Amino acid sequence: MEQSLYGEPTADTSTKLWHSLKIVAGFVIFVICATFAVLALFYFECYVLGLWILHQQIFRKLNSPKPLKVVHQKMVRRRSRMQ
Repeated sequence: MEQSLYGEPTADTSTKLWHSLKIVAGFVIFVICATFAVLALFYFECYVLGLWILHQQIFRKLNSPKPLKVVHQKMVRRRSRMQ
């Protein structure tokens, strides 16, 4: 049995291609919006929320023992030195 993204097996190849392109376009738009959302968090200095997102996505996958609190304290120290 043939597997495809489009659920109707009797559809034309062009119909399947069109629906696959719509799915890919939706995914690309989602990735772009998520990227700009994370960048906006750092631009508007929402470091705690932004670092929490990075902690969830990166440090947990790498099994890093570095807690979020230590990273946040370093950011606060750097910021106080700049002022």
